[in-house]
Amino acid sequence: MTKTAFLIFGLLMETVTLSLQIWIAMSAPNADIYTPLRLTTYFTVDSNMLLLIYYFGVINFLKNGKGSFLTKPETATAFLTYITFVSIVYHLLLQDVWNPQGLQWWVGELLHWVNPLIFLIFWLIFVDKQQLSFKKLPVWMIFPIIYFFWVLMLGGLGLKYPYPFLDVPKLGLLWVFVTGIFLLISMAFIAGTYIIMGKKIPKLFNVKTSDTSENHPH
Repeated sequence: MTKTAFLIFGLLMETVTLSLQIWIAMSAPNADIYTPLRLTTYFTVDSNMLLLIYYFGVINFLKNGKGSFLTKPETATAFLTYITFVSIVYHLLLQDVWNPQGLQWWVGELLHWVNPLIFLIFWLIFVDKQQLSFKKLPVWMIFPIIYFFWVLMLGGLGLKYPYPFLDVPKLGLLWVFVTGIFLLISMAFIAGTYIIMGKKIPKLFNVKTSDTSENHPH
């Protein structure tokens, strides 16, 4: 499969998955005008949305030759860190307390397992990873930090907290902050692991393409 074909496949998978998740949420008996806002408090949805934006941006680059931050290996690795974190946290903390049925079960599998695996395979094959640097790691943590405070703000305004480990009324603000710091450190560890993998991985997987501008800032 060529890089373009893989990107289109990933884009279609994300489009279908997120469209179905939005439809399920908006069709729920308790849906209201705040439902789209509540969806943004789920890191799973946000991370999959970033992958959708990534696929679209890189496809646009391949078509028009106009690069952006989306075409950089650092961006792909940051997004892979987020979606990997989603899979791990779901498996360790949420899978046993969430019991989706019917279509939601299938969408849940796509969000937490299938789409992350697709992006991991893409990263392994098509992203030039050898120039990744730990210097970029603090920048990659900005998005989850913004997400954390976004959840706290919306929760404080009366919207439901998306995850039990971020439930301020139940756990207390201090404990939620401690949990957030621990999760951020865990995410940084995942990112560091991918940086090391990118430098150590066999040359076979560091596929060079005609997208030479991926290796330079835009």
